[in-house]
Amino acid sequence: MDQTQEGFLAMDPDGRILEASLGCLGCLGYTPLELTGKHFLDCLHPDDRAQAREAMATARQGIPCSGLDSRFLRQDGVLTHLVWRLEWPAGSQVLFAAVREFNERKAADARMAAVLAELKEFKWALDAHAIVAVTDLQGRITYANDKFCTISHYSREELLGQDHRIINSRHHPKAFFADLWQTILAGYIWKGEIQNRAKDGTCYWVDTTIVPLLDVNGKPEQFVSIRADITQRKLGEEALRQSQRLESLGVLAGGIAHDFNNLLTSILGNCNLGTMSLPPESPVHPYLNQIEKASVRAADLTRQMLAYAGKGKVMIVKVDLGWLLLGMKPLLEASEFKGVDFQWELAPDLPEVLGDPSQLQQVVMNLLTNAWEAIGPEARGTITLRTGEQFMERSAITAAAPAIPLTPGHYVTLDVSDTGCGIPADILDRIFDPFFSTKFMGRGLGLSALLGILRGHGGSIEVLSEPGQGARFRMFLPVS
Repeated sequence: MDQTQEGFLAMDPDGRILEASLGCLGCLGYTPLELTGKHFLDCLHPDDRAQAREAMATARQGIPCSGLDSRFLRQDGVLTHLVWRLEWPAGSQVLFAAVREFNERKAADARMAAVLAELKEFKWALDAHAIVAVTDLQGRITYANDKFCTISHYSREELLGQDHRIINSRHHPKAFFADLWQTILAGYIWKGEIQNRAKDGTCYWVDTTIVPLLDVNGKPEQFVSIRADITQRKLGEEALRQSQRLESLGVLAGGIAHDFNNLLTSILGNCNLGTMSLPPESPVHPYLNQIEKASVRAADLTRQMLAYAGKGKVMIVKVDLGWLLLGMKPLLEASEFKGVDFQWELAPDLPEVLGDPSQLQQVVMNLLTNAWEAIGPEARGTITLRTGEQFMERSAITAAAPAIPLTPGHYVTLDVSDTGCGIPADILDRIFDPFFSTKFMGRGLGLSALLGILRGHGGSIEVLSEPGQGARFRMFLPVS
């Protein structure tokens, strides 16, 4: 025992030191002779004596005690940390103690505590900013922070143990995820944008970085995913693309309609001159009449194209949308909308809007015709017209009305909803394109002209629909 750096003590049941090894000089600062006769408890810090006394009592019952931590006052006055263990051998009247300096471990513990505190602060900062998840090699989620739960609408208990297919939106092809897994399994960091689906069915976009954590052999053992919500940015980008596309189509449609009108003027003028030059009994009259009718229909198309381009003739006055709809009510209920029940939910005392009454009536009739055709002429259904007011915040503009960007402000709204077949997701983004139609005899200019009219009125429109669940068109018009 004298050859080790540990100190060994033999004590009577009360803790008086009977014998000490040479190792006590290094760790306790006393020679064996100087320690003999001292009470061990008297050498400890007062706050540590009660614990040591309990340990000695436990050892005297034949239960060894180890890993005890106490502060010892050395002979040079320095307070040092000790770790020690006690044992009372069976049939003996002596307590045996082994002691060792613990200062290095205490310093390491202090450094470790500081590192852990720093890591805790870093984790708090990361969790406050990012959506964080940890997965094992099979992709099963082993950790999910609060932001992950909030954006996915799943509880932590629902996420743990699941793989990320639970939030797969089916937007990306299989090759996309195959490349992702190939990258991270090779130990490389993967970065990209992913569309996920929340528990309630809504989709959201995240800018994702996946970092493989490697073992001592350089092989991945788990993956940390750090994400940022970029849904609003993606909606803004899509709204900008759609707005630019519609604007370019509007310029094209306006140019075609203008030139086409000039041609129609020549056709109609010469047709009329030819009719006037012929005798009444001439067999050419029916042919000229057909030319005139076709030209008039073509002129109607050009008016719709000009409306889409925002170049139609407009008479701007103050309009009460509620009175405008009430004026149309008798006509609608007596019209060809057979098999349809109209529900009128008109808000009282709506503020006025600036607009062309005839064009606004055209917009309403266009929406009602589409709703009736979605229900089907042989089916029963309901069309609801609902008016209201809404103040559009800047953060809600892009998401609410992506067809035409709106400025923040006060708007009158008109909802036209139906119980029809709904609009498939793959054509929802194209319904306002000119000459795009799903109808056999459709010309694809009805909704296009509607969009142009709203653009000319400083308004916009949003569409919400799912196949089999009907559709809702919400029109926004700025308050006068």
